Amino acid sequence: MDRLRFPEQLMMAIMNLHSGRNIKIITSYGAYPSFMQQCGLAQGDSLSPLMWLLVYDMMLTKINWDHISFVGPVNTPIGMAAMGLAGDLMFMASEL
Repeated sequence: MDRLRFPEQLMMAIMNLHSGRNIKIITSYGAYPSFMQQCGLAQGDSLSPLMWLLVYDMMLTKINWDHISFVGPVNTPIGMAAMGLAGDLMFMASEL
């Protein structure tokens, strides 16, 4: 959120919404004892789509800006670019 220049107050509000939460899981077999959320977002959280996009954007930006490469079959670096759509990630190489 820093990289995208979100206002500090908005970042703190989002972080405060997700800290100190108790999670309770209910299944067809009954409810499990509640536990303290340690990281991530709860399933069904209304901010999940936005947070997913922020993480996905950060990951794709890092891959494409840092020019990440992999070693090819004959120990030759292969430059990579990445493109993402929904939950899919595709790496592309021009040298292959």
